Amino acid sequence: METAFNNIDIREYLKSKRAHTEEKELLEGKRYVNQRQEVVQQFVDQINQERKGTKYKQVTWPQINGQLRHFKYMSDLKRFYNECNNGNCFSSLFWWKLKQK
Repeated sequence: METAFNNIDIREYLKSKRAHTEEKELLEGKRYVNQRQEVVQQFVDQINQERKGTKYKQVTWPQINGQLRHFKYMSDLKRFYNECNNGNCFSSLFWWKLKQK
């Protein structure tokens, strides 16, 4: 009886399936690869928390990551997060500061 997969095909299939699952988890915010992704997720969570119950839509991870792309160093990114967090309104300060750059 002949099978649809031989041993090599099964390994390649499982490897591609695992890669797809890991990519999906990253996009859903369930898993972080590096520290930058964790900090960007903190920005997303904080902004979305303030947007609940307003007319504004929830922001996505790629939107905020695109806005923060000019921060090359983690120390600058963390400093910016703390500055926004210490302000009166996180998202207002976030958007205002980014507009000035």
